[in-house]
Amino acid sequence: MTYVTASIVFTEENVEQADKIVSFAHELGVADIRFVTASHSEQLILKLQGISSDILDKNPILKYRIKNLKAGRPIRGLQPSDAHKCYLVLDDSVASGKWHYPCGVYFREGGKPIGEVNPSMRHQRAEWFKSTDTHADTICAQFCSDFYIEYNNRCEEFLKTRKGQSFNGNE
Repeated sequence: MTYVTASIVFTEENVEQADKIVSFAHELGVADIRFVTASHSEQLILKLQGISSDILDKNPILKYRIKNLKAGRPIRGLQPSDAHKCYLVLDDSVASGKWHYPCGVYFREGGKPIGEVNPSMRHQRAEWFKSTDTHADTICAQFCSDFYIEYNNRCEEFLKTRKGQSFNGNE
């Protein structure tokens, strides 16, 4: 009835135990394993390459992050070719107390809320979407997570392929 993940921050101090840390989290039976790096180091990439394919196949977020790390893709921050809009804000809500925020990253980094939680918050979120260029927003530009970025890039790619086609109302 719940979806529990383990989150790990790898640093120069714990990178030597990366395989043990991931194995321990996997043995806890969590639904998936997430990680971020305190620094992007070659040593970390080499340590994470030793994670067994059995563990990777059962933890898609972990597998995704390791694939990106090996490819040299940063875990945080927008690249010039990334989408300038955050489509996630239209589908996913993050609330704390009486306020709602664009995403968990925005909240964690001390960003201003979009507004108060209320019946019109979906409209407020749509307005934030329309008026915000994520590349011009300091928090989004520096701290947006790789999987949020990929989601937004895929949304833009989908919309590009749909241009010129008519919608039949069932989509």
